[in-house]
Amino acid sequence: MNWESLIADRMRPAKTVVAVTYKQAIRKAKDRRYYLAHKDDPEFKRKKSERMKRVRNTDEYRERHRLEMRARRAAKKQEKTA
Repeated sequence: MNWESLIADRMRPAKTVVAVTYKQAIRKAKDRRYYLAHKDDPEFKRKKSERMKRVRNTDEYRERHRLEMRARRAAKKQEKTA
């Protein structure tokens, strides 16, 4: 592990979900590095898109997404009126 990659991991946006334990933090960093290393690989993209299609096809995902979008639209409307 070189210090540049550690700094790069530190510099990414704070919007990401915060890990609860040290083990989760390591797992997250590994996942992110793997993604960054493979993001231009067409095979990786194909597998990822297939996986997402399967995930998005579930009822619980659809319901959660519908509620999130409804909340987002409501927040936007609230912002406009305020």
